[in-house]
Amino acid sequence: MVWGGIGYHSRTPLVRIAGTLNSQCYISELLEPVVLRYLQGLATAIFQQDNARPHVTRIVLRQSPD
Repeated sequence: MVWGGIGYHSRTPLVRIAGTLNSQCYISELLEPVVLRYLQGLATAIFQQDNARPHVTRIVLRQSPD
């Protein structure tokens, strides 16, 4: 799987995920190293996700930006 995020004038690097994306993988390989760093560089941002199962577990929701 390949994951990427986009903004109005910018984008994240593409991240290749080998195997199954579960909540732990989502946090350790995407949310903390890529998504949160990307959002910190933006003055205003709205974080959206698609409610896929790995994105909505309790552990992920505690880590996700508001």
